[in-house]
Amino acid sequence: SDLDIVAALTDENVPIQPEGTTQTLQELDKVFIQLRHPRYGATLGDFVYERGEQDGGEFGQLSRKLQGANATATLQDVLGQGNSLAIGITGATSRGKYTSNQIQGVEGSQGPYRLTGRDASRRPVVIAGTERVYIDGQLMTRGETNDYTIDYGTGEVSFSARRLITYATRITVDFEYSDRQFTRNLVGASARVSAFDNRLHLFTSVTQEADDPASPIDIALNDSLREIIAGSGTDKYKASVSGLLFAGRDSISLTGRGQYTLKDTIINGGHRPLLVYSPGHPLAYYSATFSFVDEMPTDSIGYSRSNSGGYVVAGLGKGSYLPIQFLPIPELHRVISGRATFDPHSDVTISGDYAFSSYDENRLSSLDNDANHGGAYKISMEYHPKEVRVGNLVLGTMDLSASDRFVDRRFVSLDRVSEIEFDRNWNVTKSSVGDEEIRQAALTYKPLKSISVAATYGSLERKESVRSTRLTMNVSLSDSALPDIGHKWEYIRTEDRRTLNKSTWTRQQSTISYEVRRLKPVLRVEMEDRQDRSPFTDSLLTGSFRYLEIAPGLSLINLDPFRA
Repeated sequence: SDLDIVAALTDENVPIQPEGTTQTLQELDKVFIQLRHPRYGATLGDFVYERGEQDGGEFGQLSRKLQGANATATLQDVLGQGNSLAIGITGATSRGKYTSNQIQGVEGSQGPYRLTGRDASRRPVVIAGTERVYIDGQLMTRGETNDYTIDYGTGEVSFSARRLITYATRITVDFEYSDRQFTRNLVGASARVSAFDNRLHLFTSVTQEADDPASPIDIALNDSLREIIAGSGTDKYKASVSGLLFAGRDSISLTGRGQYTLKDTIINGGHRPLLVYSPGHPLAYYSATFSFVDEMPTDSIGYSRSNSGGYVVAGLGKGSYLPIQFLPIPELHRVISGRATFDPHSDVTISGDYAFSSYDENRLSSLDNDANHGGAYKISMEYHPKEVRVGNLVLGTMDLSASDRFVDRRFVSLDRVSEIEFDRNWNVTKSSVGDEEIRQAALTYKPLKSISVAATYGSLERKESVRSTRLTMNVSLSDSALPDIGHKWEYIRTEDRRTLNKSTWTRQQSTISYEVRRLKPVLRVEMEDRQDRSPFTDSLLTGSFRYLEIAPGLSLINLDPFRA
């Protein structure tokens, strides 16, 4: 009577993905059997494995679309009355790899914006329903009548008129995609313990996501190709073979069967062979496969794609294509993570997070394995008194928090562990790498329910590259008898320790709105001032800017099902 069986079964194999034009997906190929019981449960087949911050901690969050098995069990009164233990085990095939794209908006263009996978994969097949699209840090909703649509087959995102895209729009897309290189497996185990009347919570997990080198998909790997991969270490350019193929000459027309002629030239005092796109030429003996590269080696002759469909020489260290074929490199990624939360008092919460990662970019190679391991931790404390009193006088409510977070430069997480606008919030770039430590403190005070004042102070330090300090202040008024008013002020000071450049960035935003019957007028004023300076010049550096934006608006409310 307490066991339920839920099943979605079909005898058809539908190898197509749903259209990403609606908020709800109709996935025709999703097949599963699910057992549900108050103390245990299991899922066999297709399922989405979700582990949020509450379960996985700061560094163990995970979201994957899997095909396999997942089982959970909960035991009560373990090692004492009121204690509980929850265990989970997962073994499955992962449908794709996780990655994130940051895209700068184009003025007046709603899309499509093309997504790319790792290693400059130009047309990834996005796994349906795995995308999370953000504009300026806000999560968007899929659907033609909502915020965006997505073509999973071509990996292209388009935005509706509800979200007008400008040159200042910051687009972030997290998603899973299939590159059809290896069969990818995920195994994991987790345990959660609650004790001392739920005042102590412990959680730990072990997860491994790995490519199976014995199961390549779109290429057959013989022993010689495996030796090339094994000797490449983490250098993807070494894990490649020539894309040049000798096609020969037609015995009747005496013209080359290929599309390229091979010419020898001298560059920087050395002989270099060049491919010249010449279909139909008597000496066009060669065909070639070109691969896109996101960063052209300075000692390589690069090529660019021409309008005629071929590839032409761009120059030494220039262009975006090379006449090579990259070999698939199998990866192995393990993460051990955990969280401990303790409530010594009803108003106080102390928590600690830890994580250890082992990321082998080439599991067929033993080279560069000394840089595979990294760690991270976070310690935080929160104080949430229900009321602030001085004698019998109630002064309102207050929230206070402080945290210290450290991330080793070699730590690699399975999923996103930082906020969407992390680089912008701290004014840092991807190029500034190093062991990272962030210390933050925040205070929120509400003298009345309708008035809130919040302030935060934080510092970020990467000893080898950058130091940044950040101060924010938020004030808001929300009362039904008065207009809603909000003001946000933010100041960031950054020092680049490699170039000695310094940057100050001030951001402010004010909003005011008021409901008058079925109308809601609103006014938003936003301004920013960023000044990048070098100690060796008195002029501002490129990247400095100042702008002011005033945006009035009007909404019609309480007119369901219409909106404007």
